[in-house]
Amino acid sequence: MMSPILICQLAPRAFSPPVVAPPRPRHILDYLLVDGHMGDYSPPPVDALACRGANITLPQGDYFTPARGSLARVHYTFGNWNVFVPWPTVWLLRGQAYCPAPNRYGFAPSAEFGVPTFSGETSLRTDLVRVAPFAYPTMGAGLYTPEVDFVHGVPVTQSKYAQAARAIREGLSLEAAVAKYLS
Repeated sequence: MMSPILICQLAPRAFSPPVVAPPRPRHILDYLLVDGHMGDYSPPPVDALACRGANITLPQGDYFTPARGSLARVHYTFGNWNVFVPWPTVWLLRGQAYCPAPNRYGFAPSAEFGVPTFSGETSLRTDLVRVAPFAYPTMGAGLYTPEVDFVHGVPVTQSKYAQAARAIREGLSLEAAVAKYLS
């Protein structure tokens, strides 16, 4: 006679759930690019921290000097984190509504023009030369494709930025303002 334990071991299982493959691993850079460069990925399984605002800090010599590429610093707050992201100054001439929005993963796009240090700051990328405009979601102006290229190393001082931004608010086209004040 067979023991009850052996009978249980020989009997097939009533139901075994299908095996579901875990999500494929993602490189951290996928999370730190704007949606325009991320491809068509589904959202993450967990909720991202909410972003509170974005403030532009213009080149002042203490962070991104004009000679190092005309990158402004955009300051975001995520939960209790302060995050600073470099972004082309000429792409922000229309104002803070044109700062890049957090991507679908809830991250500020700090890998577009910088190298994230994961401590709130972003160091400059060293391979920047000329970046053609690409469409990116903004904080308040919808999807925006800049009118001009970003050229690394073209100086944009605070006073020149202010002059160009004022001319744009008064009706001058962005291309004409860049040609007049920043070329």
